[in-house]
Formats: sequence, structure tokens, C-alpha cells
Amino acid sequence: IDQPFAESDKISYDFQIDFYSATGLEFNIGTIIKENSDRINRIGVGYHFKLTDYGFISTPFGFMAKYSKNTINDFRFSSDDVYYDELAVAFYRTGKLNPFVEFISRYYENDYTNEQFLRFGGLGRVKRFLTFSCSLKIPVAEKFDIGNGYIETSVGIDFNWINKLLF
Repeated sequence: IDQPFAESDKISYDFQIDFYSATGLEFNIGTIIKENSDRINRIGVGYHFKLTDYGFISTPFGFMAKYSKNTINDFRFSSDDVYYDELAVAFYRTGKLNPFVEFISRYYENDYTNEQFLRFGGLGRVKRFLTFSCSLKIPVAEKFDIGNGYIETSVGIDFNWINKLLF
């Protein structure tokens, strides 16, 4: 759920399925629904690199790079159907709260414009297979102002328990 600070903007609901592989690859597919707007569908790929096995780093630290294609109303991702491309780079600490900072850049195909965001927050485990995240996303270009930003909250479910039951 993305709650904008500006009263003129509407709440959006982001539904996404992520698959994290043991090698650090992340694949995701999802849709964003906003009142009085077209639905935006996305498919993306990312990579997580965790610096936990090195002696010179005292706290487990991670780096993530992600790319996604976003289109309106359907899942056709040909060049004429793409609404925007998104590139994100995040730095995070692994542990109990998992604080992160993320830089997001969107390139809009229809009018050749760019939009950048700074997002920071934390991701915590509520129960063994349930996570909760809260973050603040602020646009960087021209108006680096919280009034143009969003509060984002998410709940995640880890389906790894199915694997443990079966094997």
C-alpha cells in the first residue's frame, strides 16, 4: 500500500510475487492498482549480493540491483506497450530490522522523461514466515519534498515452509 502525502494523489495497491533463488537472483511479477487510473503491470529481475562471508565486514551487508518493465493494462512488453522502465539500486543491512536505502530511476517511454526517487526504511520479520516493511519514498528531481512523497507499507509471506514440509 502506497499512501501519498499529497491529498490530490490517491492510494495505490501494489500486488507482487517475488522469487528469490539461492544464487541471489530475484524474479518478480506484479500489478499496481490506483483509483481512477489504469492498472500498471510489471515484470522484473534483480540480483542480491550479500557481503556476509568476508572478515573485513563486521555487520552483514547487502547490495541489490533490479530492473523492471512496466506496462498499462496488460502483460505485453513489446516496445509499443511499455509505459516505463525502472532501475533500482539498494543497499541494506541484514539482521533484525534490515534497514535499507534505495535509489530508483524511472524512464517513461511515451514522453522520454525520467523520474528519480530515494526510498529508505526497514524490513522486519514478525513471525517465522511473515515479514513487515515500512518505507518512505521521496521524489528527488526538482521537489525533494516530503509533501510529494509516499509512505509505503507491505506484508510478505515466505513460502519456504512448504519446502520444509515436503522434504
